[in-house]
Amino acid sequence: MGELTAVIVLAETNGFELIRNKKQLTGYAGLDVREKQSGTSVKGKPRISRKGNRHLRKSLHLPSLSSVKYNESHKNLCENRCQKRG
Repeated sequence: MGELTAVIVLAETNGFELIRNKKQLTGYAGLDVREKQSGTSVKGKPRISRKGNRHLRKSLHLPSLSSVKYNESHKNLCENRCQKRG
């Protein structure tokens, strides 16, 4: 993660002042997974909620792509998840 991304994350979360755990942070960023349910119809594919802070989500997008490309452990994790999902 670069310096600019770190500054954006700190600014958008107000220095993590109100963030107490990982689940709360992912929900605030809108990166938590939600299943689509509509009454009695068939369930949809799970997707990220995108209800959180769009500036935070946008600033984390490119660093995550770079991490998957250049970091071997992140690359393996991504490949394993993609194989499970098909």
